[in-house]
Amino acid sequence: MFKILFFTISGVFLMMLPGGLLMRRNIIRPEGLKDISKLLVCAIYPCLIFASITRNFTLDGLLGAWPLPVSSMMIMVCGYVVGMLVCLFFKFKSDGTKHAFLFQCTINNYSFLPIAIVAEIFDAQAVAALIFSTLGAEIAVWTIGVFILTGHKFEKDSLKHLLSPPLIALYAALVWLAVFYFTGTDTSVYTANNSLLYYIHNTTELIGRATIPLAMIIAGARLANMPLGNIRSGSVWLVTGLRLIAIPLIAAALIKLMPLTGQQQGVMMVVAVMPVSLASSMLSEIYRTDDDLVNATVLMTHLLGLLTIPLLLAFLL
Repeated sequence: MFKILFFTISGVFLMMLPGGLLMRRNIIRPEGLKDISKLLVCAIYPCLIFASITRNFTLDGLLGAWPLPVSSMMIMVCGYVVGMLVCLFFKFKSDGTKHAFLFQCTINNYSFLPIAIVAEIFDAQAVAALIFSTLGAEIAVWTIGVFILTGHKFEKDSLKHLLSPPLIALYAALVWLAVFYFTGTDTSVYTANNSLLYYIHNTTELIGRATIPLAMIIAGARLANMPLGNIRSGSVWLVTGLRLIAIPLIAAALIKLMPLTGQQQGVMMVVAVMPVSLASSMLSEIYRTDDDLVNATVLMTHLLGLLTIPLLLAFLL
């Protein structure tokens, strides 16, 4: 099992290589990377969200899948509690370092990397389940996550991110399914028939399929820009150990208590073992925490995740 998972996940990580090479050779520059990221987040990824949800769920099925976003949020809360307990016994050089440490324990890579892995291990319905689960993670990021970065002060402005393009696409998918449900219209109108809706939906789905390779290329480019000088810090290795081993094992035990189907449970196990969020580097700059700690933990958890992810999944799945 480990061998199969290792090579499968290695193939996913290999998709990062073009981005890293292009960034190192200055073919892609930081400014251009930001524009590509905006294209992904504002157009391509929303297409994947809308098409996946509307193709693989009915309204009843979606509402019945409420444990998915709850489980996703629970993984974040688990990381927060573990991080807070460690903070009671570990001294940090500054409040900014403490906030960065706690954020990295709390928020992991809950969307693009797990989507690529779930797509390889499971099927399209599992990808749709993962996408729906990100609703809980997004809420956690812009409430608990910002609460941490601001020194445990709640900022109402952070809630505007709950109207980001990906979440708007998720809300639109819910409305779409509701219209078909309450009008009694068969969803085959846009999934099987050669109607106008079919061609629109099919085009949306085709655009969304670019999400996984483009997201991995962007991730590779970002990792190529991460400095190596700070990986010797004890805080870096502490975050790495907690986020890749301790927190996933605790979260996995809690996930098994949730009313999830076998496949849904497997999807959430994938989310639980993920490294820290790549977006944490951007948030660290915005909220002025310890950039060195954040960048080093992003790099180390993704590099070591190549080993820990298949190892833990072989045990948990």
